[in-house]
Amino acid sequence: RATAAAVVGRVDGVMVILASAGVPGSDAMLAAAKAATERGRISRRLDRESGLSVVAEPLRIGPRAVGALVVAGTPRALQTVSLLLFADAAAVAVGHRPSPLASGTSAAELLGGVADAVADPEHATFAGRVLDAAERLVGATAGFLVVVDGTAPGRLTVAHQRGYDREQIRAACQDPAFRDLLLGYQMTSTTWPAAGEPTPPVGSGAPGGEKNLVVPLAVAGRHLGCLVLALAVEPDPSARALIQALGRHVAIALRSAEQAKRLAERDGQFTVLAHAVSEAVVVVDSGGCFELINGPAAELFHLSTALELGQPAKGRLGDAVVGELLADDGDRTVEAFLGRQDPRAYRATMRHLFDRHRNSTGRLLLFHDLATERRANQLMADFIAVIGHELRTPLTVVLGYSNTLVNRWDKLSDASRSAALESLATNANRLHRLIDDLLLVAGLEDGEPRVQVQPVDVAALVGALDLKRVKIRRPNEPVIVHIDRSKFEQVLIHLVDNALKFSTGEVAVDVVVRMGEVEVTVADQGPGIFSGDIPQLFERFRQLDGTSTRAHGGTGIGLYLCRRLVEAQGGRIWCESRMGVGSRFIFAVPARQPEAAALTTG
Repeated sequence: RATAAAVVGRVDGVMVILASAGVPGSDAMLAAAKAATERGRISRRLDRESGLSVVAEPLRIGPRAVGALVVAGTPRALQTVSLLLFADAAAVAVGHRPSPLASGTSAAELLGGVADAVADPEHATFAGRVLDAAERLVGATAGFLVVVDGTAPGRLTVAHQRGYDREQIRAACQDPAFRDLLLGYQMTSTTWPAAGEPTPPVGSGAPGGEKNLVVPLAVAGRHLGCLVLALAVEPDPSARALIQALGRHVAIALRSAEQAKRLAERDGQFTVLAHAVSEAVVVVDSGGCFELINGPAAELFHLSTALELGQPAKGRLGDAVVGELLADDGDRTVEAFLGRQDPRAYRATMRHLFDRHRNSTGRLLLFHDLATERRANQLMADFIAVIGHELRTPLTVVLGYSNTLVNRWDKLSDASRSAALESLATNANRLHRLIDDLLLVAGLEDGEPRVQVQPVDVAALVGALDLKRVKIRRPNEPVIVHIDRSKFEQVLIHLVDNALKFSTGEVAVDVVVRMGEVEVTVADQGPGIFSGDIPQLFERFRQLDGTSTRAHGGTGIGLYLCRRLVEAQGGRIWCESRMGVGSRFIFAVPARQPEAAALTTG
């Protein structure tokens, strides 16, 4: 898909264009050719005048680079995967210039035959085109192509045959000697049976009694298969060299098809990965055009993930600072406000993408939403402040009464000493519960809480509550449930303490067996909870009203702990509330006895 191409060779130490197509060769094309020849590897340039991308592949004869094949085109359209195939063919032509090739075959005929054969290795007619080229170049009267399956060692695939009977080829490939020949072929020269040596079994199927020439298809030390050709006469050295050249090009084509497939699979995996992340991701190519836009990026910048691909990214990313990242030579990270309707702070990170030769192939931009991170930091800061307040209050009481008792014990009355000790015990217990809650929350981060299930009479457990303002209704009969007694009791105490804390009237605790569950309800007559706040009641570190928190105390982890402890026992917890009427917190665990029992008031 190039718009211009040239074969460049070194003549008397000077790089000269030997053949060209399209527009005349530019300085950028000559510079890329010179770099590829001198370094012996692919070279890339950007033609500043035309804006075209220039790629040069060295032409090698043995270990020497004798020139370069150069193509130029738009960065988006230019496909250079198969450039190595044509560079190798051009190297043969340059190396034999101006002498004719073996068997009267010209360089143009060789190039044309190879180009026709390997133009599209993925196409269904690839093997047929290879045999067409062999017939045209060396006069092969029959042949077939065998491909070694890289994923299943020992498996052979006959891609195409011509002039042979299919059943004979199948029988030949089952012969151990012939299979070993095809599978174990590692040499770089063709095999021709010596005088008196029997040909492989497949030879009997060749028309006219021709002999079989086995051409290995190997590249970079890897055996990809064999090309078996039927020839009337033994090829001379020149024809043999021509057949070997054809074999090398077919092998390169097979490897290129395999690599292209792997690249397509990796590109697909990268695309899936980019679309799976929650952060906005944009990839632009070396020409500054969109190559990938994931869903969050499309939403953030109001782009179409399909229609924008191949279009210039400059000016489309919403902020001048972000646009400057596309022109930077080094990796950078900046902060910018992005979004049209509701701009938010983002951390934009740009990283260059490189190929294996450290040539830049594009840029990756990652946009991290700082608002979410800052909300989390603020939530943690608020939680730490609340914890500090909760710890300070009982500690102040403990320190005050301790000092009083130490310094004025003899001067205090028995009633004062008793009140001081009672207050010390109350606040010490408060500190103990707070620390236990914090440790339990920390432990929950590592997984579900451990429970020790045992039969427990829930009716008796709830009936044992003896608190002012608390009214209990429970069944007369035992309600046996398999639960963790301490954790069940912890949930109950949390809910009752909250109800007493946020209301001044009576708190009702009901135990009911309903539809295979034991439900425990804690109802108060407090101010109620706004319906929009109920879904976040049982989340960690959630405080619905900072004013209420300061007035009544609380860390924002009590209801979170209740939810986790109930769920660990196979139950569920929820809230029902009306503003100005009160709230009902209900938690339920699977019951052992589903039948309902009569209620009694306690």
